[in-house]
Amino acid sequence: MPNKLSTKTQEDMKFIDALCEKEIISWPIDYEPYHPTNEELSETLGHWFGSDKWSKSGDSFLQIGQDGAGSLFCLWFYPVLKEEPPVVFLGSEGESSLVASDTSDFIRQLSSGKLFFNLLKVFSA
Repeated sequence: MPNKLSTKTQEDMKFIDALCEKEIISWPIDYEPYHPTNEELSETLGHWFGSDKWSKSGDSFLQIGQDGAGSLFCLWFYPVLKEEPPVVFLGSEGESSLVASDTSDFIRQLSSGKLFFNLLKVFSA
């Protein structure tokens, strides 16, 4: 279970969801808000990582969105996190990327109208 979201992150997520609902963020940006239950996300992450080792290390994730291929956009909480959680991308083909340093940075990238991150290996599945 992720750490409690700060007021700032909660407000940012409401803002992103509203932009998508009003179709201000839409094609060609392949992002839509998606908030599965903890059980659904845990099962998905178990498949993505191939086991539950990710949760035993103290890491936790909160899915905030997805793309058309079923890839995940998540907030990543890790044991030494002292600030707002970063946004990470867990691709449907096993790729992963650090997308944004926090939700405010994610808003800037989503609203740019361009491909908003480079795929870099962040996690090993």
